[in-house]
Amino acid sequence: MFTKSSGTWTRSETIFPPRNAPRSEFGVDIALQGDRALIAETYQDSENESRLVVRAYRKSGGTWSHRGVIWQSPIFEGNTLPSISLVDDIALIASSITRQIYWFKHTTDGWTKVAQLPASGPSEPRNYIAADSSSEYAVVGVPEDTSTAVSAGSAYLYRNEEGAWNHHTDLRPNDLDRGDMFGYAVAITDSHVLVSARDDSNPNGSGAGSAYLYSITETGVTQVKKFWAANSGSGSHYGITVGLDSGVSIVGATRAESMGTKYVGAAYLRTAADDWAHQYKLVDSQAPQGAYFGNAVAIDEAHVAIGATNHHGTSPGSEQYSAFDQAGAVFVVDRSALGNNS
Repeated sequence: MFTKSSGTWTRSETIFPPRNAPRSEFGVDIALQGDRALIAETYQDSENESRLVVRAYRKSGGTWSHRGVIWQSPIFEGNTLPSISLVDDIALIASSITRQIYWFKHTTDGWTKVAQLPASGPSEPRNYIAADSSSEYAVVGVPEDTSTAVSAGSAYLYRNEEGAWNHHTDLRPNDLDRGDMFGYAVAITDSHVLVSARDDSNPNGSGAGSAYLYSITETGVTQVKKFWAANSGSGSHYGITVGLDSGVSIVGATRAESMGTKYVGAAYLRTAADDWAHQYKLVDSQAPQGAYFGNAVAIDEAHVAIGATNHHGTSPGSEQYSAFDQAGAVFVVDRSALGNNS
């Protein structure tokens, strides 16, 4: 955990797994809400079998303590990791291993599973799904869904109706085509849904990637915008990650060109203040080729965070980002520094 003081981010807390295990990868996905955290871990059990668990943590008296495992599954070859979301007292876990979505509710007795549904409609996900949740809605992206065409993708919207999570509607844009991978990344608030089609072809070229913004009202769900990155080029992977918060969207494109260098990556920010029209491109001037800037994004009311998994090099102030080549870095930007429209 990091805290900010006088403009500087400092590591303030570290959460460790409750025990050491062979080939443990603790923190492969994380969800944080106030004094609660959910952390996914892969490890090998006593029988040398690979397993995936989601652990619950609670902060009390300045210390994070392990409160138990709320979900677990064996891992099979070709499976990918779960997608975890945490908002208020609701946790959402979407698993490509079991091809199910699980909802948990936090009470005084801890986390209790309250719903479990298939992760898609007629076409089951094979290797990857994405999910995000607000207090009222949840969206699940299945980019390999074949309802329209092979790997065209789909997204499924669920609604919390008096504590019961029910399927609300399917999302598929009219221009969906074979191999678009619609649903590769998703983000949601109680008023909007953002769904990417990472391999969609558009004026930037083949497989450049796009993102679709939907409005949620009591009368229905309507597509209001389609985004893509200007001059990002073919195969830029625009939409590999997305974020959405309070009228601001952010989309990562890990293969976008930056300052004349290919495959550096970028993140693109838009706001509802100008009807999502203007695009702000966020880059790191020191990022090397292949930095994968934009591989992860997160946004809240005060900050934007952007991950660059293969980053190495030095900052403009000549301070080392990382002691190891391609060790990666995370960049945190104050939204107030991005101008009045951000």
